[in-house]
Amino acid sequence: MVDRAPIRWMYRSHPVWPGDSGWRFFSGDEDDADMVDPDCFGIYAVEAITAFDPSIVPWLFQPIGSTLERDEATQGFVEAVAWRSVGLR
Repeated sequence: MVDRAPIRWMYRSHPVWPGDSGWRFFSGDEDDADMVDPDCFGIYAVEAITAFDPSIVPWLFQPIGSTLERDEATQGFVEAVAWRSVGLR
């Protein structure tokens, strides 16, 4: 969000706290160091994310365990079939 990078990958886990939708959004260029650095993450209202990228709206009611990636050809989202939903609790 801070760098205004496009959302290229998103998944829905079980909510962690009240009001948590469970959705996690990524630009897709995060490296291993970014993934463990809490300074690289932020908590935002879904409304803020949809204002930034309205293309995610049709997908927000997908069930827990859903994993989607941006299709470079269509720029829409498709199911990320090569990803295993491990540890989504």
